[in-house]
Amino acid sequence: MAKKDAYYFSHDSNARQDPKCAALINDYGPEGYGIFWMLVEIMSEQENYKIKKFPKLYEGLAKQMGSNASLLRSITEAMLHDYELLLEDECYIWSNSLLRRMDEKEKKRTAKAEAGRIGGINSGKARNDLKQNEAVLEINEAVLQTFEANEAKESKVNESKVNENKKIMCLHTGIVEKMGCGEERPKSEMSGYFLKTANRELTLKEYEIMSNISQYKDQIVKIDKDAANQ
Repeated sequence: MAKKDAYYFSHDSNARQDPKCAALINDYGPEGYGIFWMLVEIMSEQENYKIKKFPKLYEGLAKQMGSNASLLRSITEAMLHDYELLLEDECYIWSNSLLRRMDEKEKKRTAKAEAGRIGGINSGKARNDLKQNEAVLEINEAVLQTFEANEAKESKVNESKVNENKKIMCLHTGIVEKMGCGEERPKSEMSGYFLKTANRELTLKEYEIMSNISQYKDQIVKIDKDAANQ
């Protein structure tokens, strides 16, 4: 069965100097040499690189080559028996040289295909690794952003506590800050205690904080309301 596509096959550029080819050229001239290579070309187009025998084989080959069937048969038989350029069995005619060259060609093609397959696998793995690395970087970035946000939030909470303590400290220093030390507050916010150095009643919030601070704990005094009303 002939192949539809044309395939390259190598041959030696000095093949005509081979003693077998030289003998063929000596007996049949350039026509005999040309027929040899046309036969090899036809073999290379077959599935098994062999020409299958059938009763009208030489008539068919002669038609392809533009030659005489009787002459073609004579030259082909000489190649088989006199010059040993071709081999045959009951079913096929072939060239060992062509079989060897096509086998080498097929091995190279297979090796290239395998190299391409492995290269594709490695390339795919590299792309997957890159995607995984990018995913890890995104996760790390998200974790970092969350950490920074929590840290900033914690910093604000700590800053708020510091500011609250500063507001309470104004009782001792006499500095009036945002909290409004010295401002009058509703009685419901007052604690019934005062700080010796503040000269005013503490709010519930102030009392709650300052009663837990050792340097102020001993200075907090409960208001004697009866004395204050006199």
